[in-house]
Amino acid sequence: ALFARAKEADEVGCVILCDDVKAHSFAGVAICFAKEKSHVIIPQGFLMVSYLEDKIQELFQISHIITFGAKDIYSMIDTDKSMSMVDLKIAAYLINPIKSDYFIEDLAREYLVIPIKEKEQYFGKMSLVQALEEKTDEFVQYGSTLAYVLYTAKVYVLERVAELGMDKLFYDVEMPLSKVLYDMERLGVLVDKDELIRYGESLVEGID
Repeated sequence: ALFARAKEADEVGCVILCDDVKAHSFAGVAICFAKEKSHVIIPQGFLMVSYLEDKIQELFQISHIITFGAKDIYSMIDTDKSMSMVDLKIAAYLINPIKSDYFIEDLAREYLVIPIKEKEQYFGKMSLVQALEEKTDEFVQYGSTLAYVLYTAKVYVLERVAELGMDKLFYDVEMPLSKVLYDMERLGVLVDKDELIRYGESLVEGID
């Protein structure tokens, strides 16, 4: 019922709660499609990991998703069938490209003026899978807060992107490029070995 309601929403803030998607360390999913309430769905009982992954796939195919770090979750969805997606991590990079890293918590502080706790403050050095097992209540609070921030901060973040004149860059270049980069990492790229060697030698000669 929850996923069905999310599919009917105009937009859904969605956070895949895992330590490493590539390692399949899936702990749950947090979604927010109304300012009044966020939800965290965790694998338990009949809600197996495979079932939740299927529901996430369906959600991405139907809904307009607000996420953070889309390239990291493409392995869980069919990128050819996914609906429009807004990656606020890419937007944050465009707004301030000199930062060393980007976090959802930063959006809360910068755009919502909400001082929220970071992951380490909740769980120390625990993995999310371990936190789910040992600090379930805090895990739910953490995930629901992140989804709420994405859902609520999106309008302000994209307004800033537009103010900087980078909205076309964001939608027409950076978002499609994230899929290309994911495919390059997954499939690899073909290179001309001899030409690559020659190019490397030319760089060395230039340095010398």
